[in-house]
Amino acid sequence: MTRELMIDDPRPPCTECNLYKVSPSVNLRSVMPRVNFSEIAVITDYPRTEDFSMKTPLMGINGSNFNDVIEAAAIDRNTLYLGNTVRCAHPTRKPNKKEIETCFKKTREEIANAKPKVIVCLGLNAAKAVIGRSDITMKRDHGKFYSGKRIFGYDCSITFTWHPSEKVLAEFPERKAEMIKDFLKAKVRVTQGSSYKVPKQWADICITDKQLWKNHVYPLMKEDNILVLDLETTGLDEKADDAAFT
Repeated sequence: MTRELMIDDPRPPCTECNLYKVSPSVNLRSVMPRVNFSEIAVITDYPRTEDFSMKTPLMGINGSNFNDVIEAAAIDRNTLYLGNTVRCAHPTRKPNKKEIETCFKKTREEIANAKPKVIVCLGLNAAKAVIGRSDITMKRDHGKFYSGKRIFGYDCSITFTWHPSEKVLAEFPERKAEMIKDFLKAKVRVTQGSSYKVPKQWADICITDKQLWKNHVYPLMKEDNILVLDLETTGLDEKADDAAFT
């Protein structure tokens, strides 16, 4: 059973842009962690149909893919702030720049109050809205960190990764590994360390998805030197990419 806690918004339903007239629901609320706040916030673009049905961001197939990624990075969903740049949705198109600018201020206020150390944006649309730059690209810049002080009013870091959409991950399965890497880098940033010591549950994930680990995650981790494997804790040997599976 989920322990997610909705942020209660005492304000009346938003009518600041025309999306409220056509959206399946109005002003989808963000989710604030009830316990053990990991100091990571996740912001995606706009709600999908399943999000409105469950009254929670990142549900349905996209949410399932997202859950797989953060589980592989040993992150508990119940410790995350989850929000959208836009809280309503048009049935036939993506939100435009004016709608994003109008709506994102609510999420910005919540982030400023919660003060997470790292904000992870899912997808380029969310990243551009949060960082406020149009020159960033997903392929070149995902996993990089940007200062959030100008945007949120306190010292924090912003990064972004691929959106966990069914279409994206089905067509480019290697992007799942890149998402896991980006979330691991966010964990390292939170602790202000140079590397992340993998917890024991990582071993179970590796054994479950051997090819993902061997062909994608392990090489990416070694490349950036942010992953530290403890043989005694995990049973995985950091000196051999396939040691756990031979």
